[in-house]
Amino acid sequence: MKRKLHNLRWLAALFYCFLSWTSSIMAEEYALYIADTQVTDANCNNLSGDKFPGVTVAPGGIFKYDPDKKILTMKEVTVVVGNNESAIWNGIVGLKIEVSGTNELKSTTGAGLQCNFSTQIGGNGILTTVSGGSGSVYIADKNATLTISDITLEVSGQWGIVGEDGKRGEMLKLKNASVIAKGTKGAIRSWASFSIDGCEIVSPAGGKFDKTKLAVVDAAGNMAMEVKIAPIAVTGK
Repeated sequence: MKRKLHNLRWLAALFYCFLSWTSSIMAEEYALYIADTQVTDANCNNLSGDKFPGVTVAPGGIFKYDPDKKILTMKEVTVVVGNNESAIWNGIVGLKIEVSGTNELKSTTGAGLQCNFSTQIGGNGILTTVSGGSGSVYIADKNATLTISDITLEVSGQWGIVGEDGKRGEMLKLKNASVIAKGTKGAIRSWASFSIDGCEIVSPAGGKFDKTKLAVVDAAGNMAMEVKIAPIAVTGK
């Protein structure tokens, strides 16, 4: 009898290990990387800690991904990565990034935020992205749209906010946003189309989007290396 109980316990333990193993290998993976670590259904509720080296979330902050709604929530988050890595790499169609509080994405040579498909960034917070040698915010696919709404966005890199080459239908849409874009090779460039709603280019003076150069230029038609965009003030009647 004791031998049978021992065998049953051993089989139960073996079965538990098998379930754990199959559960781990069947974990759903998402086309989203934070600090070069892939987001899965096992870690999506907490994108920080030991599993995401380079990520810091301040007390009271939030960093999580909701796969059902395709929403990445950022509040008081800092992501710092090394060479050839993007702080956030998105391969999810229609990802929404909701920003509150103060947040920073920084890469030594990669992009601060790279999106391979259409992405929306919105909220009432501040997002700063820094790239030491690439596009700070970069759309890397044809016919993709980057929509930036309501937030304060500050970007700097070799290119500030940049599409692949401006010849693949890349679209940049700004809505009620405050933006400071700096790029040593262009602040806002390589876009097939550019639209602005509820905000305006305040610097450089006379700045506009040039459909030939596929970039924001100054009054003389030179590619702008720094662009400031601010919401349009609403005056009472």
